Amino acid sequence: MPQRPLTEPVDVLEQTVERFEPLPSRVTFVGSQLLQLRTDVRDEASAIRAEMNGLAAALRGEMRDLGDALRGEMRDVAETLRGEMRDLAGVLRGEMRELAETLRGEMLGHVEALRGEIRAGDEETRRDMRVLHEDLVGRITLLGGARRGRNERR
Repeated sequence: MPQRPLTEPVDVLEQTVERFEPLPSRVTFVGSQLLQLRTDVRDEASAIRAEMNGLAAALRGEMRDLGDALRGEMRDVAETLRGEMRDLAGVLRGEMRELAETLRGEMLGHVEALRGEIRAGDEETRRDMRVLHEDLVGRITLLGGARRGRNERR
């Protein structure tokens, strides 16, 4: 293989170096753009964080206000229910008193009816006892007369 002159590779090398000469300035430019991008991203991230913190604080405030409002409504509902329960309890007490009075009246009526039945049963028992007593006295009298008759015959 024939040897090439040394100038030829040197020319190629010089051309290659010439093409890379603007590269450091380009790298410097890209580096400065990257630094600017980093700064912009950091600033935007800080702005987003600040906005999120503000939104979070606002949301906490709204939640606190809604919680307070809900507690107030719950207290109002509880008070209303207590009042309604008191009213219902009063109505129920009245109905229970009326029912108790009615039951007392019915029970007294039954007691009087039972007393009447007991008295009637007592009178019937006394009547039966008098009849049995008179019957017994009559039999005793008959037996006594029969004994006297026997004694007189003897």
